[in-house]
Amino acid sequence: MAYRIEIELTSIKDDKSFTWRRLGAKQPKGIADKSIFQPGAKVGDIYKVEIEQSMDGIDILAVIDDKKKSQTNNAQTIEIGIKRDKTIPKVTLTPADTRHSKDSRSKDSNGSRKPRTDTRVPRRNFDRSNDKTHSEKRRPTFLKVNWINTDSLMQSLSLQEKPIAEFLVKGGMPAVRAAIKKQNDEAKANNLPEVAEAALVSIAEKLLPQIRKAQWQDRATAALEAGSKCPIRELKSLLAAADLKDDSLKDQLHSLKTLVKSVTEEQISQWKSNLAEQASSGDVKVALELLATPPDRSAKIEASLLETVVNAVNAKLASEVEPDQWIEIVELIASSSLRTKVNVAKIPFDATGATVACAKKYSGFIPSLAPLLGLKIPPPPRISKSTLIISQ
Repeated sequence: MAYRIEIELTSIKDDKSFTWRRLGAKQPKGIADKSIFQPGAKVGDIYKVEIEQSMDGIDILAVIDDKKKSQTNNAQTIEIGIKRDKTIPKVTLTPADTRHSKDSRSKDSNGSRKPRTDTRVPRRNFDRSNDKTHSEKRRPTFLKVNWINTDSLMQSLSLQEKPIAEFLVKGGMPAVRAAIKKQNDEAKANNLPEVAEAALVSIAEKLLPQIRKAQWQDRATAALEAGSKCPIRELKSLLAAADLKDDSLKDQLHSLKTLVKSVTEEQISQWKSNLAEQASSGDVKVALELLATPPDRSAKIEASLLETVVNAVNAKLASEVEPDQWIEIVELIASSSLRTKVNVAKIPFDATGATVACAKKYSGFIPSLAPLLGLKIPPPPRISKSTLIISQ
């Protein structure tokens, strides 16, 4: 599911990408294409973006703000007049500035920033610098949304509802409750009357469905305008978040479903074409990676294409392969659906014994490795008497 955070551009990776991290925190962090941001973007700039977690890492779906945010603290104070009575003070909701608290945790007592310590296990990445297929397969994740319906809704609200709606747009009900808590804490510290939390929460709960609908309509409009360039996960998330009982959304829903179907079919077709091309050219590593990452769960491979990939892998393993490359291919085979169909012809000699260790590790996944190690292939599991066997 997509969510919004503020990020800071930390360095320039190359001519086409930046590295980034969450503002004031060590995690999350990642790499983003320069084309996502406006021209003139530089290290240290801060943006509010919409991100999504995937198998490959964190993808930036959209830049919410076209303008860079100033790094100075511009806290916005919103006053809500509960009653026109001088004896009842106004309620002030101030958005909490989380940057200061997060920055303070990442600095030592002298005010200098502590060095980063990353204890995560590094992910295994393959060298895809010369892989045109992988770059062509990924679609642009940038989706520019014009919040026309959301802005129109905000203008139609009363003076009492607008400040609450702004917090709902920024962070939903948690943002509203946090603002109320902060106001009550400040009022308590200054011996002032506390705000009636139940009344404000009731207003927020009433406004939330309207705001969600307006935001959904704006995102759906942007996705339909982007057409086939819109990421498939964005289209599917819109379909999942839609209110099927709302008749006013039927036209957009129908258009989104049609677009999802066409984009999915196009991606699957391109995926099969790339898979066949890589198998035919003998680049089995890329072919196995493509086989493990179909664009959609509905993707199915014809038997002829699967046979082409198997033959390419068998031919590669039968030739003279460097030990490191052989180990990478075996690891990919063990995690693919071809592990029982591939025939490993030999284990290349390696003075360190790494290839033999790899073969022993994956002999239970790839049956053709067992005879090369002098092991017996385990018999197939027993069939229960209650199982109906249909001859082919």
